[in-house]
Amino acid sequence: MQRTGVETVAIATLDLQKEKREGLRARRKPLFERYEKNPNDHRLALEIKEIDDQIAECDQQIELSRKPRVAPSRSRFSG
Repeated sequence: MQRTGVETVAIATLDLQKEKREGLRARRKPLFERYEKNPNDHRLALEIKEIDDQIAECDQQIELSRKPRVAPSRSRFSG
């Protein structure tokens, strides 16, 4: 089965979002480990929050990419 251009782009976008998410998680892990040792470091907490927000955006994009696209139906009225 051949893929359409739209399907290929959607898969590529999905893969890129997954890679970006994994990169963000890798960046977050050592920061969180440092934060656990020093929970009063508010700069570090903000940096972790920014990364968490970016991870959430990736998750949202991944979820949108997985949903099937439905073409709008056209109703034909007779009468």
